[in-house]
Amino acid sequence: MKTEFFDYYNRGREKDRYSRCFIEFTRTKDILDRNMDTNKKNVLDMGGGAGFYSFWLADKGYNVYLRDIVPLHMEQAKQEEIKSNIKLVSIAVGDATCFEFEDNFFDYILLFGPLYHIQSYEDRIKVLSEAKRTLKDDGKIFAVFIHRNSALLDFVKLKDISNDKFKESAIESLENGYFNNRDVGHFTNGYFHLVEEFKNEVFTSGLKCENIYNIEGINRIIDNFDEKIKDKNYFDFYMNIMRMVEQDSSLYGVASHLMAVLEK
Repeated sequence: MKTEFFDYYNRGREKDRYSRCFIEFTRTKDILDRNMDTNKKNVLDMGGGAGFYSFWLADKGYNVYLRDIVPLHMEQAKQEEIKSNIKLVSIAVGDATCFEFEDNFFDYILLFGPLYHIQSYEDRIKVLSEAKRTLKDDGKIFAVFIHRNSALLDFVKLKDISNDKFKESAIESLENGYFNNRDVGHFTNGYFHLVEEFKNEVFTSGLKCENIYNIEGINRIIDNFDEKIKDKNYFDFYMNIMRMVEQDSSLYGVASHLMAVLEK
């Protein structure tokens, strides 16, 4: 990973990110709950940051192994383990392109970051291939990717159009998928996929793409969404509507994150 990646995550903000991204966390939990069986226990959270999903799953009875390439995230996770008294099987620095685990070991593998942080096509294929190798025959991989439109939508919605640095980054990513951040602090470098392109990478790695879910939904195009979602009635309505349209491919392009369910 490039220096910019570590500079961004060494700021330490990943630990509290999901308190700032409420709908992402809530919708992700909802999708996982509908696709996981608590009788199947072994879970790898590869690229899991400070362990937000790891601790949630461990509290539900799963045996969770947390890996991330950023040492600070693993230190934060160890602190959380002590604070919460929720135990993970192990917490360690790990590389998503080279798993240290044996073949056919995990019931579920979470890839909530590697596939949109890694810019190299060859390395993304390595990630998917390693996930396939260590997955049980009846297991599932939950792989999150970012749509090609994402940076442009962020620019139009959140940025001043005179911000030439972010504009250049957004347009470049729209043209070729590579997001090379020129606006320090907004995000780090990454790769944003077209949906068919992502499916092709899955196919190349020998996996099958069963479903693709729009995680956050249409929140980006709703005015004052962050305020509206605080109302319980609005929240319940939004969650129900998103379950109805979460696999509508015509809405994938407005998503912040997409989650693919992959199988052997």
